[in-house]
Amino acid sequence: MIMREFTDPFAGYNQHTQFDGVTYQPRLDFERLSNQLERVKAATLDTGWWTVPALTLVVGGSETSVSARLRDLRKQKFGGYHVESRRVKGGVWHYRVSKPLDETMKGDV
Repeated sequence: MIMREFTDPFAGYNQHTQFDGVTYQPRLDFERLSNQLERVKAATLDTGWWTVPALTLVVGGSETSVSARLRDLRKQKFGGYHVESRRVKGGVWHYRVSKPLDETMKGDV
């Protein structure tokens, strides 16, 4: 497993507009969700395939919240990362995160 340094979880985030949901309360949830989002990104970005249970063991939180952070990474406001998924067996899925296509092509220009 590749360990990465975590970036500032609040860099570029606006606590009033970033996260969604009727139960989201910025004062109570912003710091927790931002930190978890950065941990999920740091653990998964260009490091191969992950199951949600394995990722949860690494980054902490519940499987439901880790799965939600993977969905957040797909959103443009969180970077628009490319999150691939594949069914492995039965209800088991693997996920892989990579940089958005436009960002990976910047070095080729």
